Amino acid sequence: MKRTKKIALIMLAVALMAVCFVFGASALDATGQCGDNVYWSFNENTGELVIYGEGDMWNYDESPFSFSDVTKIVVEDGVTTIGENAFYICDKLKSVSISNTVEIISEYSFFCCRSLSEVNMSEGLRFIGVNAFYGCNRLVDIVLPDSVTVIESLAFAECSLQNIKIPDNVTYIGELAFSLLPFLKDITIEGIEVELDKNAFCITTAIIVGI
Repeated sequence: MKRTKKIALIMLAVALMAVCFVFGASALDATGQCGDNVYWSFNENTGELVIYGEGDMWNYDESPFSFSDVTKIVVEDGVTTIGENAFYICDKLKSVSISNTVEIISEYSFFCCRSLSEVNMSEGLRFIGVNAFYGCNRLVDIVLPDSVTVIESLAFAECSLQNIKIPDNVTYIGELAFSLLPFLKDITIEGIEVELDKNAFCITTAIIVGI
């Protein structure tokens, strides 16, 4: 039964990766609203998208940013949550800077952003959702802030991470959160009370230090 479940999880991960190879293009308006009190400004000449305002971004079924020409995202102070599917398959996105007021990166927020190579995370970040950075296969390095407590399933699966340090305050790491990482060398877990799903680091030959 355990082996069957593990195979099923791997098949799910592969199926999700196939979604990344949907082709399309989307024109993005210069300005718009993406939360009750959150807005965007897009410079088509530089490719920079600025998210600003107060409170949470909306959750999306279909994001206005997917397949757009956005290459850089700056989330300014005042924004507290990056919504579900917010930047789903922004395939030209290269860098993201997240302000210290952001506490939650919701599920599928940066799913299959295949050009994403730089992420500066919020120092106030607490929660990283399911599939948040799944399939970001140019993402080699990520620094998780000390404030993070939960890393959900498949959050960083199918990335190109080489080293991972799990901060002391992390209490839970979900299924396949750091799976299918062919270049991963070292995993350091600083906390002693972290709950690891048994498949959290599935399909990696990395050396795990701290457990």
